[in-house]
Amino acid sequence: MPNSVDVVVVGGGPAGAVMALALGRGGAKVRLLEGRAEPAWKVGETLAPGGRSALQGLGIWEKFRRGGHLPSHGNRSCWGGESLLEKDFIFNREGCGWQLDRRQFEALLLQEAAAMGAEVRMGVSLTRIRRTGAGWTVETSDGICHADLLVDASGRSAVIARALGVKRLASDRLVSLYAVATATSESDRDTRLLLETLPDGWFYSALTPGGKRTVAYQTDADLLAGSEWRDPSWFRRQLGKTRHLAALLEAHGHGFESAPRLTSAHSGRLERWGGEGWFAVGDAAMSFDPLSGQGILQAMQSAHSTAAVLLDVGASSREALWRWNEQVWEAYLKSRQDYYAMERRWLTQPFWQRRLFAEPLTREGTRSVELIPGAGRVS
Repeated sequence: MPNSVDVVVVGGGPAGAVMALALGRGGAKVRLLEGRAEPAWKVGETLAPGGRSALQGLGIWEKFRRGGHLPSHGNRSCWGGESLLEKDFIFNREGCGWQLDRRQFEALLLQEAAAMGAEVRMGVSLTRIRRTGAGWTVETSDGICHADLLVDASGRSAVIARALGVKRLASDRLVSLYAVATATSESDRDTRLLLETLPDGWFYSALTPGGKRTVAYQTDADLLAGSEWRDPSWFRRQLGKTRHLAALLEAHGHGFESAPRLTSAHSGRLERWGGEGWFAVGDAAMSFDPLSGQGILQAMQSAHSTAAVLLDVGASSREALWRWNEQVWEAYLKSRQDYYAMERRWLTQPFWQRRLFAEPLTREGTRSVELIPGAGRVS
């Protein structure tokens, strides 16, 4: 059939790019659709230990190493007490983590996908999908094609899944209010992730390539309602309640480049991981709390495992993939609950009370998990 491919991948983030790379290397005819004209800066800059193994498996470790990303040798956290506790990755068999230049990282993955034969179409959005026999008719902003299979790598928006009537479920109402700080000197060289809790949420900060520092405040959407969070002074006041993070920013003369922005950060998953002729990977399948630090690595591993199923590599099967997804999700929920339970200073506060026990999953888009009206959504 003219203009026909084996697989259409929707989304050009880490999950989509790795999916296209792995499928292309396996000989599949792949078309990747990404609505952005080029990779853009995104909040979410940590690649957890284990990233090295994942990148080696893709054959791009050496190119990644030359990309200027910052090795991160551990975390510091003021969590459960007043003192900073340090977790060093020196004993982690996977090695160190990394603080990424997300734009450069995603550009590398897309370039490698194209080098493996995938057709990467930037600035092209999906408009409609229709089941056609055993395959799909895919309508986009630049034309129509036929695909045997679809892969939803569109992030939390899960455009393919939603178009097929599959709901995303949320287990909390977490949002992240973030800003980028720039220092007046080059003295800030600590690449460890810093976390610090407050009664209504927690901050994290990460130094990124170029000497800029991401500062993000995580809380529940309803706890922001009625506040003046759009005013930069409100964000600075919350930051002023911290002890260690505020001191770090002051010590190096960090100032914010612009007003803070708001994005979804809740834990969520699809009702099901795929169906006849389609699969979901990365955040489209399941999204993690930033606390886990596993989002990017999980997206890459999810895509790689799904590609193996589509290419029929070894004894992998769709059912085994679904079971693996369920195990990953359940293990993540337990780990998240255990870590939040370590902070017991503010158990009377709603934010921390809600995390003592797993909240029931609710459909995204209901009142309980909406972003604050008018806040917008940042990808």
